[in-house]
Amino acid sequence: MEKDKRFIELAPSTWEAQEDYVMNMLRSPELKKFCADRGIDHASGFFGPPRGGTFYSALAAYATGLPMLGVHRPNCVITDGIADAGRSLSHFLKTDTQFNDHFLTVHWMRPERCDQKVQDAMGFIGTEISDGRWVHFRHSAQEALRSAAKLNGTEYTEPQIEDKHRIPNIIIPGQENEKTQVTWTHVEGFIMAVRDQVRKNKIKPTGVVGTTPIGKILAVLAADILNIDQFLSVPQDGCLSFDNNTATAPGLTMNLVKDPTKASLPWERFAERYRELEGIKGKPHLITEHLQNFDR
Repeated sequence: MEKDKRFIELAPSTWEAQEDYVMNMLRSPELKKFCADRGIDHASGFFGPPRGGTFYSALAAYATGLPMLGVHRPNCVITDGIADAGRSLSHFLKTDTQFNDHFLTVHWMRPERCDQKVQDAMGFIGTEISDGRWVHFRHSAQEALRSAAKLNGTEYTEPQIEDKHRIPNIIIPGQENEKTQVTWTHVEGFIMAVRDQVRKNKIKPTGVVGTTPIGKILAVLAADILNIDQFLSVPQDGCLSFDNNTATAPGLTMNLVKDPTKASLPWERFAERYRELEGIKGKPHLITEHLQNFDR
């Protein structure tokens, strides 16, 4: 059957591709030049317009130890998932005198559609896409699938926990010194388990919030998988809240892993790889580890 012109095709992204974009952006000559031109050692922090830019800004902040910002500030990095027509990012153009100078970057861009002024302002672009497909981001996969199914007149099937999504919370005999390898797919499985318990306990969250940079990544996934519209900047009564390991809501407490010291987590491995490539010794102090340190 021939597809009509409304049929939506998806351009899949992967967790690896999203990590690669953040790594390449952090290590890009363009960002290094941006800082050198301003006489600063590093950017002032990372701002990602919620929810599309949250994953990238949170992972960058965790790896570098720099602030994850609730609002943009001078000399910060503004990062988002995609520049399509560029309307959202046009608010951050350097020519707009109400905003300060910053480093603008996106994972994906459609050059044939994006406002030329936005393209000219870009410090770094991960991937260009030249066809009509929708980018299928891993951190917002279900939103894309739900929307495409609705427009295409097909059925949406929500994801279920498979064996590959389950975290092995045991130490294998003979490998007591080995940490359990937790992947982004395991993290997705954790959010699906949270979804199932929310439904089982008939909890109706007023919104979803992350209280740390990594908690904000988990919150983005939860908003996507649980189909929650209210993505909060601060906790409120009745919300579903995430920190680096725990999901909490009225009548619910669930942990990603039983003992974080015995787990190798994907954001930790990413940060270690970044520091190794940059020749940085030791683990950076996380300036934004707690919510009260976020700019609002």
